[in-house]
Amino acid sequence: MRQRYGMDRRSWAGAALGTGLVVAFVAVLAWIWLGLGTDRVEAQLLTWDDSKPGRVTMVLNVRKPPATEVICVLRAQDRTRVDVGYAVIDIPAQPSDVTVTYELAVLAPAFLAEVIGCSAQSQPQVPAPQFPPGVPAPSQPWTEPPQSLATSPE
Repeated sequence: MRQRYGMDRRSWAGAALGTGLVVAFVAVLAWIWLGLGTDRVEAQLLTWDDSKPGRVTMVLNVRKPPATEVICVLRAQDRTRVDVGYAVIDIPAQPSDVTVTYELAVLAPAFLAEVIGCSAQSQPQVPAPQFPPGVPAPSQPWTEPPQSLATSPE
């Protein structure tokens, strides 16, 4: 080849480098494919009702891998986007499509209710509660009206 084209055969180093790049590319593709193929948890808030004082009734649908325990974070906020209710709930390992009704205790009427996030078997990475300074979060699950909303006997 050298006499005809003026070049030498490819060196072993060049062939090894090319093979290494192809192997690395295939490894990255496999890593991405495995990451996308893992079982995911999806939650959707179907309805919420704040007609009862001291609580918000939230109905959510959770799609998850079968026999997997899921942890979801729910919150309710007032018109100024300050939290009035916040809860971390466990959804037991049940069928893959579960509808959950949860009574979220709140400190004041809610303007907005949402599912912040859900994760399989670990706490989801979501924002912390945003209650005003010095205001404790209401205890969950809802059992009775919080002290600030309790009515006195007349």
